[in-house]
Amino acid sequence: MISSKEIKKFLETDAVTEDTLYHLSVIKGMFTRVFKQDQWDWFLTFESLGRVGRKKSIRLSNYIRFIRSEIKKENLKPLAFITLETERI
Repeated sequence: MISSKEIKKFLETDAVTEDTLYHLSVIKGMFTRVFKQDQWDWFLTFESLGRVGRKKSIRLSNYIRFIRSEIKKENLKPLAFITLETERI
C-alpha cells in the first residue's frame, strides 16, 4: 500500500527507509498519469490527487524524480530546498 504518511515523514525529516524510493516512484507515476492522461484510470487518479492540473502534475513529477535521483546518489542536502519549493506549487 502506498503511504502518503511515509512520504510526508521523509519530506519533513529526510529519513529514508527501505520503502522510500518505492513510495516516491508510485506517487511520481500518479502525477505523470494525470499529466499524460493516457491510462484508463487517469481521471480517477486526478480526482484522488485533488484535481491537480496538468502543469502542476508534471512539475511535481519532475520534483519527485529529482528527489529520487538524489536519494540514490546519497546526496540529501538539496532536499530542504526542494521541499520549500514544492510547498509553493
